[in-house]
Amino acid sequence: MRLDSSQVARILKIVAEHAGSDSRVSVYGSRLDDRARGGDIDLFIETAAPMPRWEQARMLAALEDELGLPVDILVKCVHAPDTPFESMARSRAVVLNQAEQ
Repeated sequence: MRLDSSQVARILKIVAEHAGSDSRVSVYGSRLDDRARGGDIDLFIETAAPMPRWEQARMLAALEDELGLPVDILVKCVHAPDTPFESMARSRAVVLNQAEQ
């Protein structure tokens, strides 16, 4: 995985501040390929309650500012059914924290 421990810690801190400390944070996409170069950070964030779009935008801006990299976020309330894309992302994701839902 092409994220170091400092980047992971910063991601988890920002997500906890905006989405709650009980959110589950996973990374998927090109950052999981150690042979790849560049690319954005794709995060799948599962929350206990729905998160307003304006708060998602604030979280995205904070992540990009802190990391200095482009970030894509997929935010999903655990109580909502998965879309096909969410199922695919989850099946290919690596969990960054072990928050319980």
